[in-house]
Amino acid sequence: MAQPNHAKANDTKQEQRMPKKPETFHVVQGDNKKPAPAPEIKLAGNLAFQETWIAPPSTERPALKLVPTPEVKKLSEEETEKKIIERARELDTLLDVDLLREHLRKGDTEKQWFTRIRIAAEQELRDSKNVSLSLVIRDRKDCHDPEPDASQVEWLDAVVSRSKVMVIGLKFHPEDASIPAVFKPKDGEPIWTEKNGTTRGLLEDRLQGGYLREWFAGFLAKAIGSQVVPPTVIREINGAIGSVQSWVEGSLAADCLDWPEKTKEIELQELAVIDFLLQNLDRHLENFFIENDWSNKGIDHAASLPAPNYEAGPVRSFPLRHFSDKKAELLPDLRERLARTFNNGPREELIQKALHFIFGEKDGQIVFDQLIERDNKLIGIGRFPEYKMRDSDEILFTQIIEKASTVVDSRPKRKFDTSR
Repeated sequence: MAQPNHAKANDTKQEQRMPKKPETFHVVQGDNKKPAPAPEIKLAGNLAFQETWIAPPSTERPALKLVPTPEVKKLSEEETEKKIIERARELDTLLDVDLLREHLRKGDTEKQWFTRIRIAAEQELRDSKNVSLSLVIRDRKDCHDPEPDASQVEWLDAVVSRSKVMVIGLKFHPEDASIPAVFKPKDGEPIWTEKNGTTRGLLEDRLQGGYLREWFAGFLAKAIGSQVVPPTVIREINGAIGSVQSWVEGSLAADCLDWPEKTKEIELQELAVIDFLLQNLDRHLENFFIENDWSNKGIDHAASLPAPNYEAGPVRSFPLRHFSDKKAELLPDLRERLARTFNNGPREELIQKALHFIFGEKDGQIVFDQLIERDNKLIGIGRFPEYKMRDSDEILFTQIIEKASTVVDSRPKRKFDTSR
């Protein structure tokens, strides 16, 4: 039986320990014989920075051959973005396979059908080559630390930010009808500038990670078997990476004063659960839609999942506040789906990998553990937790609840107005 090449293994370990310095050298052993256990000694002279060298079994050192350390290629921005797009697609595919296997095993043809429709929609968003710009809904607005003596108007102008939002048309084939979608480019995300000139993102030190959160909201909704977040992918449009989301037809919740009473309860609960799990800071009344059949669709998830140890303020979610106010129990089907998703199985592992992908392994694991803790709380108590929003939102919520039961049908008789 051939002996393993321990000298080569030692050499590889030494190389892994080496600091990343140009034109440094590592030690290659003179032969391939199996060395006996030996004391560790420090190299002297100009090799001292290479940490520890394993002494050979004999008292004499073998001849040392100095080999230049291979340079680690640093990925360009274009290469990094390509890998991000590929990784998001890979995670989506793995989740799609897991969902379809479960539906097939249970013989649930309806859920199979919905999942396949979503997969097809994501494919169109991701792979359509013919792209046209239809409308810029709003431009990017950065923010900064307000001055201590700033007036209320100046304070709001300093701290209020906006992402660039574009409506695009997609065609899988040139002769196809154009499919409307919403594109949020990474470079259109706002940046916060502190008084000392330091720049950061709104929810983390890293700049412009909102498009990854947009994608993850759709990924999480799909994982728990919900359609309340439209299909969302990461792709490149005209040289800019960002999130692309299916267009939503319907009316803003702000235009439907009776949404607490008339929207589909299961979907509104799904939206509230997603907001709770993601710690959404921005589910105001213009960030979810009421469709013609009273279904719900939630948009704008860039202001969710704050990075660990980041001061981000309270969760802002009108659907979550609605069920908290009612002390509502989770509907049995939704509670069962949450338990099935987070059960130490492959789907939970994919959610963990997705968060590692977004935040890196260390912070991603912290965010994942916090998400699991929130899910366990929901499943454990079986109802929505006590929760209140900021004072101004609480006043508005009270007014909505008072009017909701008296309104016949407040939905505007029109399609979604793109000038919002």
